[in-house]
Amino acid sequence: MIETHCVGKLYAPGEVDLNEWTLQGEPSTTVTVRNPATPALTCATVLNRLPQLLAAPPGFVTTDRLDMASYVTRLEVDA
Repeated sequence: MIETHCVGKLYAPGEVDLNEWTLQGEPSTTVTVRNPATPALTCATVLNRLPQLLAAPPGFVTTDRLDMASYVTRLEVDA
């Protein structure tokens, strides 16, 4: 089972973004990343979606109608 929570907020002075993952099992473990490179990660996700966005039908297309996001090593563009 995967349970997720996402909180969007404006940070007060001194606050930073935080990613925390807890894996429960034998043994359980928690990984915490304070102040991750959130803008870069968001931009990378959008850029890696470009081939899917260009191939999508016209209009509003939600991500559930696209293939799974993947890492793009090289983007071929017709001139």
